[in-house]
Amino acid sequence: MNKKHQLHILPAFTALIITVAIIVCGCGSGGSAADEETAGSADTAVTEDIETTTAALKDTLPKGDFGGEDFNILLWDYSQIAAEEETGDVINDAVYRRNLEVEELYNVNMVFDVRKGSSESGQSAVWLNSLTSAILAGDDSIHLAGGYGYRLASHSLYGGFHNLNELSAIDFSEPWWSERIMESSMFGNQIFMAVGSADPQYYDCVYAMYFNKRFAEMYNIDDLYGLVRGGKWTLDKLIEYSALASADLNGDNVMDDTDRYGYLTGWNMEIDAFIPACEIKITGKDKDGMPELLGLSERYVDAQKKLSDFTKQSGNVLYKDSWSLITPFMNGQGLFLAERIQVSHIMREMEDDFGILPYPKWNEQQDSYGTYLCIDNTTGFSIPITADGDKSGCILNALSALGYEIMRPEYYERVLKTKVARDEDSAEMLDIIFGSVTDDFSHFYSFCFGDQGSPWMLMRMSLRRDAEITSMWAKNETMYQSKMEELISILK
Repeated sequence: MNKKHQLHILPAFTALIITVAIIVCGCGSGGSAADEETAGSADTAVTEDIETTTAALKDTLPKGDFGGEDFNILLWDYSQIAAEEETGDVINDAVYRRNLEVEELYNVNMVFDVRKGSSESGQSAVWLNSLTSAILAGDDSIHLAGGYGYRLASHSLYGGFHNLNELSAIDFSEPWWSERIMESSMFGNQIFMAVGSADPQYYDCVYAMYFNKRFAEMYNIDDLYGLVRGGKWTLDKLIEYSALASADLNGDNVMDDTDRYGYLTGWNMEIDAFIPACEIKITGKDKDGMPELLGLSERYVDAQKKLSDFTKQSGNVLYKDSWSLITPFMNGQGLFLAERIQVSHIMREMEDDFGILPYPKWNEQQDSYGTYLCIDNTTGFSIPITADGDKSGCILNALSALGYEIMRPEYYERVLKTKVARDEDSAEMLDIIFGSVTDDFSHFYSFCFGDQGSPWMLMRMSLRRDAEITSMWAKNETMYQSKMEELISILK
């Protein structure tokens, strides 16, 4: 089989490629010949550096020759790794080059089968059912599965997949894996789904705070970047500054969608992101490295109360469905916006300059910032038990390692830092954001508690229902505990 005949580029992936291509190519008009020459020289230097470091990295990866065989990867429709050819788009072309490097390194022909699998498509079960059916039938034709992280993480626990910690090619302490996420999600020494740099979708799904620089200057707001560097960017500061920027623009004494707000936030993942940001711990590990429920902490209660007062009572927050908030922010109706990094591509067309910050800490005493990765839209990777684990482990590790070396500079350095972030300070903030990605067991395996039923999601649910988090926790605590015990018993 030839991968050029097997590849299916679905609409979601095509739209993303077109969007990024417009962003990257649309900036060129009006530049001088000298500017273009300088940019060309810089691009050449970056490419040469990547080639040098890639060659060095390949020498350190596990060796293998798989005889030119097809290596079949089942992917969901949000994945960005099935690049068929170079198109001129920096991300697609980096993925394509990475794939060729992996094929050359292990003498394989990667074949991509992309199927519907996202919740937005309304057909999230298509990809997962295809994978499950093949494993149950003993079909060994799927060598690696990359798909809906929210569902795959929980699905991976029931005996159909290799324990990735037992594969010698994979070491989760390497920088191309999200180490803190993987560590928090293990059952002792067992983990069956991985996230990391194999798919650029990982970078899209990290959450951050955007701010309008014109409004920050207008209201004499302190240097936000300096606050972050000094460890003083906190939830209280977000609340304080948001109060300065809210305005009843039409003078009707009613704050609605036509007015300006200090803070624009969706009511789902944007709220979830405060859990790692405020260093709220829902689960921990016992002496054997097995997960345990810690209970409802005082900080979880206090953070929910503060966010409830802020979002629902202050009058300074536009709180609604997330994607409907990007246009108001671009139109100058908000000082701060909470969203994933993916939307920075769209906001390249925003007239006002904007900056990027990490989510604020709970208080200044908190040691570091905490960044949220939306597992719901992230590509998780698992290896079916029917596949050769050692072979598939080598390929998965190489996809992630060479993705980190080849794709990450293109996505992170060239697209984000020089095309979107608009200033060197925001580029520094991105280093902080991506360097502080973390997670909790109750989020990684949230679907195990039922759809939208995880204790991780209690923050968002209690806000939407105007309910006390203590009473909601008490109502669900027995279920939380029994689910934890059930999961542990499965894997002991």
